Amino acid sequence: MSRPLPTLVAIAVAAALAGAPAIAALPTRPVLSLAAAQKMVDGCVAFAQANRLRVAVVVKDAGDAVIASARMDGAAIATYDGALLKSSSSARIGVPTSLLAKFGFDEKTGQPTASAFTPGVVLFAGGLPVKAGDATVGAIGVSGAMPGDDERCAQAGLDAAAADLR
Repeated sequence: MSRPLPTLVAIAVAAALAGAPAIAALPTRPVLSLAAAQKMVDGCVAFAQANRLRVAVVVKDAGDAVIASARMDGAAIATYDGALLKSSSSARIGVPTSLLAKFGFDEKTGQPTASAFTPGVVLFAGGLPVKAGDATVGAIGVSGAMPGDDERCAQAGLDAAAADLR
């Protein structure tokens, strides 16, 4: 009597694994959830509405993938691109884009430094890393207002999801 092929494969795999050493546990790291990302978007929108701003907000994970985003009614179409770039810059480097701006221009002359020409890096405030403990799990980017307002709006988003990021 012949056995079906899937049964033979299962027997072969089980036999091979019986003599295999135990698989070591892989390290884990926190991830940014959709629920937390949506709270960030909602927090930004609420801040913007309260301050009569029209912005776009993008929340990305550590792999630079968009998790949640919004462009408010009346916000310029290009604000979404700005929010994408700010969130990418902050996620990839793990610092606020306002800090990157300080390295992008010479303090005395105001002339751009080599950092100002890094492809895909934005040197305007409005991008903040999202941290869970010491790990950077993503970033939030806001664009559409003055840079300081963009950053305050992004911070409002982080604050809205603070309980989810512990």
